[in-house]
Amino acid sequence: MGHLCNRGFALKTTNAMLLVFLIVIASLPAGFSSNEAATTQTITVRTVPLTIKIVLIGFDAQTIDQDYLTWRGNAVQNSVNNVLSTGNITGVSYDLTYDFVYTKAEFQDSLVNYLKSIEQKKLMYNPWFKSITSNYFYDAEKVESWFAANNASYGGFPTSGYTFVFANLTSLPSVTEQQLESENPSSATPHYYATKYVDKDLDYQIRYRDFSVGWGGRNRLWYLDMAAGPEFWTWTSPEAVPHIPMQIAIDLYRFNLHSLYGKQWLTQFLSDYIYDAVLNLAVPVFVYQPVYSRTYRIVVNIIDNRTEKERTAVAIESTIHPELIKEAYTDILPYSEIQVETHFIEASAKPDLQSVIIENTVTPPSDLALGRYVDTRPIYRYLQEHLSEFAGTVKRDSNEVTLPVFAFAFSAGIYFGYTYKWYVATLKLDENNFLGISLGDLALIGMSQIDFKRGDNVSPPQPGKGIGFTQAIIHEAGHSLGLMHPHQFGYLEDFVSSAMSYWAWEYKFSQFDKDAINRAHADQLINSATTTLAEAQDVLNSRMALGSVGDQMASAKTLVDKALGKYGSMQYTLAVEIAVRAAQTASNALTLALATPSWVVMVLAALILGIVVGSVLIFMALRKYDEKTAQRR
Repeated sequence: MGHLCNRGFALKTTNAMLLVFLIVIASLPAGFSSNEAATTQTITVRTVPLTIKIVLIGFDAQTIDQDYLTWRGNAVQNSVNNVLSTGNITGVSYDLTYDFVYTKAEFQDSLVNYLKSIEQKKLMYNPWFKSITSNYFYDAEKVESWFAANNASYGGFPTSGYTFVFANLTSLPSVTEQQLESENPSSATPHYYATKYVDKDLDYQIRYRDFSVGWGGRNRLWYLDMAAGPEFWTWTSPEAVPHIPMQIAIDLYRFNLHSLYGKQWLTQFLSDYIYDAVLNLAVPVFVYQPVYSRTYRIVVNIIDNRTEKERTAVAIESTIHPELIKEAYTDILPYSEIQVETHFIEASAKPDLQSVIIENTVTPPSDLALGRYVDTRPIYRYLQEHLSEFAGTVKRDSNEVTLPVFAFAFSAGIYFGYTYKWYVATLKLDENNFLGISLGDLALIGMSQIDFKRGDNVSPPQPGKGIGFTQAIIHEAGHSLGLMHPHQFGYLEDFVSSAMSYWAWEYKFSQFDKDAINRAHADQLINSATTTLAEAQDVLNSRMALGSVGDQMASAKTLVDKALGKYGSMQYTLAVEIAVRAAQTASNALTLALATPSWVVMVLAALILGIVVGSVLIFMALRKYDEKTAQRR
């Protein structure tokens, strides 16, 4: 065990992702956070049922306590959806029902046979072992597609819910405790699920993406092979407990899974992985309040603060592809118009801003082992005070949501530094070298010339290749939209095809992301329509209902019911489109109701009218009487 931990802690101290995790927006310290304030809410919480199907492969049902597995101390049974930056709720509480499926040996055999048919054995550098090992790789996306195509074998996908597959595939080449503790890493035979990512701006192939242990996100499905690995990624987090293959964990503690405690331990062990997956992927929270709008305007200002030589070496225009940003947001918000504006600005053209950059560029003492950094807070303050100069009128309503993004290109070796008390979080030359942060009102990204020329500084080299801004912009604007990281409650779910993942280099969002945002927008609109209808009804309780008001209210109620029907079958895009009409129709009904005279006014009007009419009739009768009297005379 000591051998295992030493490797983990060594990797912790060297991997730059540790620093990125420390500055995730959800845990920003007071005084350096979003300017979005908590608001008093009158939202009525609606309970939404979701089914969580758990498919277990290679597990003996006799070694798992099913009742204990679903006990509320082990399983998420109810989750109130909230917003991290404000503490507000979105108006929805998820009521979760679990469906456990223990697959038969035939299904496991079929899966293993498929995996062996696509297996690739490679003798190559393994970043966990920090050495050459014999690695067995399976294409992660093909495996997800296999699970999706064979879903009927485990009872099909839930009508409204998600499927999580947990496999124990030690029949594949897997690491044993003896191999793990060996002084000769080349004897290890781990297996992994491989992905391939290339930066679409500057063609750099992202390294070490062969070494995941699970995958998902193209479908409403995610899988984890608990016998795969060890993988280096979960050891980069300073808070999450790192993952090790299940067989190693069992051997380390010498558990007999058929004993009373062994069965209890395995149940708890499995429940913890299920718990993380549910919170990270099925019912994620939001970093900012998602706001439905007809238009989303993403305004990207790329501020080039490099030397003339560096600008000549890498043209700033080559570091971004706006069309990919538009594609990503059109995909996740198909019911809205997406506008992407890109502005290239040489820092020297903004002398005030450049002065702030220069004044806040710090060179720490060499013994701190920190590179030069630009203190972020003063830059953030300047941009806040000059936001309209860069982004025009910034809106956040049903007509338009503006998402300002500021991407800074710094000279080689300079990055943003995030300070808190004495601590400075900044990066050095490593695999993930840029820093980005979404602060609610705007997003900041800092990249260095080293990133644009990353391929020249890695081994094996990728000459002339680098990393651009596009993927980072999609990621940070995703936070501004409301999305959180998929590793908020555990790092394994970072193995998912999402632009919000640190592991993946995706240029689009996962199905889990799409569901989260589309569901939240539908919730907002349905709540708005329902609340407006209730207000209209309150108004009509003291007024005379006219036919047009009733027709509008009936139509709005019908549309709300239709939206809820689509919502219940996870057709969230259609639910949003219908709910938009419901909210508008309800608003029309309220306007008509407010224009309808009250009962008191109507009674008074009728009384006055009666008096007037009566007076006229009396006057006419008296006049006729007078005329007849005059004739007699």
